[in-house]
Amino acid sequence: MALPKLETPRYELTVPSTGKVVAFRPYLVKEEKVLLMAMESENPKQIFSAMQDVISSCTFGNVNVDNLTSFDIEYIFLQLRIKSVGETVTVNLKCEKDEAYTPVEVDLTQVKLVQSPGFVSSLDVKLTDSIGVVLKPIKASDLITLDPKVNKTDLITDLVIATISHIYDSEKIYRPEDISKEELRQFIDSLSRQQITKIQNYITSFPRLELDVTFTCVKCGHVNTIKLNGMESFFV
Repeated sequence: MALPKLETPRYELTVPSTGKVVAFRPYLVKEEKVLLMAMESENPKQIFSAMQDVISSCTFGNVNVDNLTSFDIEYIFLQLRIKSVGETVTVNLKCEKDEAYTPVEVDLTQVKLVQSPGFVSSLDVKLTDSIGVVLKPIKASDLITLDPKVNKTDLITDLVIATISHIYDSEKIYRPEDISKEELRQFIDSLSRQQITKIQNYITSFPRLELDVTFTCVKCGHVNTIKLNGMESFFV
């Protein structure tokens, strides 16, 4: 005798970078197990790959996860978590006065994707009169290629490279996929402090999950108001 099949509810969300409305369902126990196993591995690439797989399944294959931006991934996963597990999560927050930790219940429905006033989907950074670089938001397909085992300096450089749509001069356009990683690193290393700062400022302008939280320290009674931002702040 076959067991009855359970129906899962359907919801809608808007993909931040495109404005496209897509249907989604909560993730199931089998998918949550995959996420938990990935998190236990503490391997960023494995964790991110698991998140991509779950997002693809829960949006019925109607979202190309490789084309999602990093902030799309964060926002969509937040919506999945709310509908799959619940609207609240308890996080341990540090008191600014005595540095003791206090468990604080956070309402995930109040978390917003905040966009910097200076954010643009594409930015042309002039390096010289004839050479420039066009920047784009980091995509999921870029993040999955980052190697967390490289030294911190190279990892930051690779993050900068991931924002490059193309490099150009007066004669030609150079696309990252046609250039070796080492050559791209050498190009970034040749930039001046002012030039690299423009690119880094672009990265820091990306939309991010954000919430202001006020809590009272359980140890000293000090009232703290802090700003949580980024997915890691809500799912530690």
